[in-house]
Order: sequence, then C-alpha cells, then structure tokens
Amino acid sequence: MKIPFTNPVHLIMGMMIWALWLVLIYAGLSLGCIAAPEPESLSPFSWLNIALLIFTVNVSAFLLWMALRCWRYEPPESNEKQSLFILRVSAGIYLASAIATLVAGLPILVLPPCL
Repeated sequence: MKIPFTNPVHLIMGMMIWALWLVLIYAGLSLGCIAAPEPESLSPFSWLNIALLIFTVNVSAFLLWMALRCWRYEPPESNEKQSLFILRVSAGIYLASAIATLVAGLPILVLPPCL
C-alpha cells in the first residue's frame, strides 16, 4: 500500500523513523558488545562501528530522499494550499530528521565501541 505524499502521516513519519533508528542503533551496539570479544585497542574502526555507520548513512540517505521527494511532489489541484503545506512541512521534518540522524551518529566515528 502506497501512502500519497499529501497524507498528513508524513508530518510525523520522519521523526518516527529517527526514533526507530535511535532505538535500533543502541540495541545493536549493546548486543554487539555482548557478542564481540573485548577489543585490543581503543580504535573507533571496528566491525561494529563500521556496521553502525553503514546503517546510519543508509537511514540518513533515505530520510534525505524522502525530503527531496516531498519537496518536488506536485500537489493535486483539489486542496492545493493544504497539500502544499503538508508537503513543505513534511520535507522540512524529513530533512531535520536526516540531520539529527547524522549528528547523533557522529560518535560512531570517534568513539570506540564497548567501553
């Protein structure tokens, strides 16, 4: 089932995806630390950090793609003002969610996992 971009659910979908990413990233880090042996060095470049970084970049790219799709979508002629409002605000929320995902994922680049 495809939800049209003018549906108001897109007003909250960006932050819902971000919140789900946040839960999954910390759950993945915790489970990875349980499964992985203690690292020899305090380098941030481990298999766990690389996996978390790839997941973070993919989620951010998806959110940016959704922001672009909402921004470029042509609203139908009926309820054009309301549809345009939903599209523009949704694009902004998707963009803010993508930025929040990248900013919250920055510690993956500099901190070692499993301290």
